[in-house]
Amino acid sequence: MRIRVRTATRSDLPLLAPVCQTLDRLHARIHPDFFRASGTLQELSHTFGQPNQTLLVAELDEKRMVGLIRTTLSDTPPRPVLAPARRAKIEELVILPRFRRRGIGRQLLTAAASWAKAAGASQLILTVWTNNRAAEGFYCSLGYRPISQALAKNL
Repeated sequence: MRIRVRTATRSDLPLLAPVCQTLDRLHARIHPDFFRASGTLQELSHTFGQPNQTLLVAELDEKRMVGLIRTTLSDTPPRPVLAPARRAKIEELVILPRFRRRGIGRQLLTAAASWAKAAGASQLILTVWTNNRAAEGFYCSLGYRPISQALAKNL
């Protein structure tokens, strides 16, 4: 099995529907009070033409997308208390379930890190939702470490 990682084009969007549905279902299952069971594909359509974002795809063949990663760049707001830096944030990373544990996620993260570094980022950050232990274990195995924790309370 040969996977090609490349920058997505707008014409890839229909082929990414199954990948996006996988992510939408996962998020809606682990946090139904936070996520809808659809919407990622529509959100990805706004990535194109944005200089501070990239959407990379993992392609099994020209008609089979098996994963994606969307990364955004941001600069630290100019506040006296914050150290200035450009950071890249992984907004979405998803692999179709039957293609997991084959190195595709690692390939996508490596490509996103290369894009971020070339754009001047000094750090790659991401969010893992509570109850997504598989993703947390995967990221920790690659050297990612917690830097903050968000807490919520329903009113």
